[in-house]
Amino acid sequence: MSQGYIRYDIPYLRQLPIKLPSESDQQSIIELVDKMLYLNERLNEINDKNTDRKAKIEEEIKKTDAKIDELVCQIYGITEEEKKFIEESLKKR
Repeated sequence: MSQGYIRYDIPYLRQLPIKLPSESDQQSIIELVDKMLYLNERLNEINDKNTDRKAKIEEEIKKTDAKIDELVCQIYGITEEEKKFIEESLKKR
C-alpha cells in the first residue's frame, strides 16, 4: 500500500482464479441477468404493495438467482461440499 491506495500488479492479478466461460455459458448468464433485471424492474413498479403478483416475482427472482449461482458453480467446478461451505459462510454475514 502506497500513498493511501492499493496497487495491483499484473503478476498478482494473474494468480486470481478467473475462469472464462464458454460461449454457451456466457449466453446463459446474459439471459439470466437480463431476466433478473426485468424482474427487478417489475418488482420496483409494484413498490410496497403486498400482492400475489409481487410474491410471484420475488419467487421468480430467487429461482433465477439460484440458476445463476448454479451456473457459476458449474463453470468453476465447485463441488457440492464446497457449495455447502460457501452457503454456510454467507449465512454468517
